[in-house]
Amino acid sequence: MASAREIGDRGGEGAALGNLGSIAQTRGNLAEAERLYRESLATKRVIGDREGEGASLNALGTIAQTRGDLAEAERLYRESLAIKREIGDREGEAISLGDLGLIAQTRGDLAEAERLYREVLAIRREIGDREGEATTLYHLGDIASENGNMDEKHRCYTEAVRIKREIGIPVPQKNISARGALIFGLIIAISGSSLFFLVHWKAAFWSFFSVVFYVLVYSMWLKRRTPQNIVIGGIAGSTPPLIGWAAAA
Repeated sequence: MASAREIGDRGGEGAALGNLGSIAQTRGNLAEAERLYRESLATKRVIGDREGEGASLNALGTIAQTRGDLAEAERLYRESLAIKREIGDREGEAISLGDLGLIAQTRGDLAEAERLYREVLAIRREIGDREGEATTLYHLGDIASENGNMDEKHRCYTEAVRIKREIGIPVPQKNISARGALIFGLIIAISGSSLFFLVHWKAAFWSFFSVVFYVLVYSMWLKRRTPQNIVIGGIAGSTPPLIGWAAAA
């Protein structure tokens, strides 16, 4: 921050103040964090950094919310939301809406909280933020739980878990087609298991059995129907010793 002030870099100064505020907040020093965030906010307003201004307002809202001042937190979040909508910052808009949803939920206004979370969900899906989509579904599941709607709670939680599992997996992320994944899987399964014929046909049999049981029985059937899938599916995991036994025999 000293270097930024020395060379007159107001943008860098504002960013440094915000970072220092975040550190103070993490340490639990809310008074110092608020002071730094307000200084950062003033700097960003001077240079016309609207995006930074919205972020600083959101940070100040978090401080107010932590202190239990929900009215002030809501005011700051709404001011931040207005700026983010003005500049077209959809991700920032989702963050502010989510914060407002949490305030409504804390107050017990579940209808308003659900409305805000659904607005967040729509934005997350629009911008392709899968992680944010899953988090928002968890929030909606919590709302459904508080409303006593167990079916909706289960649906939201299940969808959130599915998205979490898909994150980073090539097929759901469209990095590879389903057909391509199937062809690749068949090639390595058949060629890998066929190699055991060079040792003993029983070893090859147990290798093929393991692949078929894991894919068809465990993955495609058991995992979708019973929590006992890991117990029964363990049969596939127990075949390597049989393969070794067959090869050694």
